[in-house]
Amino acid sequence: TANISHPILFEKISNEAIARQHENEFNSQNVANLLWSYAAIGQLDPRLFSSLESVVANCFHECDSQELANIAWAFAVANVNAS
Repeated sequence: TANISHPILFEKISNEAIARQHENEFNSQNVANLLWSYAAIGQLDPRLFSSLESVVANCFHECDSQELANIAWAFAVANVNAS
């Protein structure tokens, strides 16, 4: 990572992702990359992770092994208990 913090930018991205979660805009790679990127930089937004749980559940059948690993790692790092 670049070791640069942009909390306002990431909050805006979180808000937009949460708003789009029901619009079928996320495929398995999108959601895996988004959650991984937040966890990788330490931007642990519980609202984002909680909101995207249903998106993750709906795209499990599309996930390849790397996407599953990235999603699992991101939830573990974020210390979010998925329901």
